[in-house]
Amino acid sequence: LLFIHGESYDFGSGNVYDGSGLASAGNHIVITLNFRLGVLGFLSTEDSSASGNYALLDIIAGLRWIQENIRAFNGDPDRVTLLGHGYGAALANLVATSPLVRDMNLFRGIILQSGTALSPWATVMSPLPVTRRVAENLNC
Repeated sequence: LLFIHGESYDFGSGNVYDGSGLASAGNHIVITLNFRLGVLGFLSTEDSSASGNYALLDIIAGLRWIQENIRAFNGDPDRVTLLGHGYGAALANLVATSPLVRDMNLFRGIILQSGTALSPWATVMSPLPVTRRVAENLNC
C-alpha cells in the first residue's frame, strides 16, 4: 500500500505518517514517500523547458522502486495499491490516469480519500502566470 500524503502541494512529508497501525490491521506493507513540492514539484512554463508535474514523476519513480524491491520485504508486486488523501488523492488519481504509466503495471488498485483529479483545487489550468510571478519575485 503506497500512501501519498496530501496536506498541500506546497508542504508536507511522507515521513510523518506511521503506517504500522494500518499494516498490523491486515497483511499489508505500508510505504510512504516524499516528492517535490511547491515550485520544485509543479513549476511549468507550458513547454519543454519546464514541463512541470515533477511530483508525479517522483511518485512514478517510487512505484518503479516498489516493483523492483517489494519482494525483498515479502511483498507482491502484483498487489500494489495507491492510497491518497486530499491533495495526495488528486496526485494518485493523476498518476493513475497518466499516459506515463500506461502498460507499466506499477499498481493494481487505487483508493482516493477526500479528493480526485477533478476536484476544483487539484490542477492549475494556466500555470504560466504563476511561473511568471515566481520568476519576477526571484529576479529571473
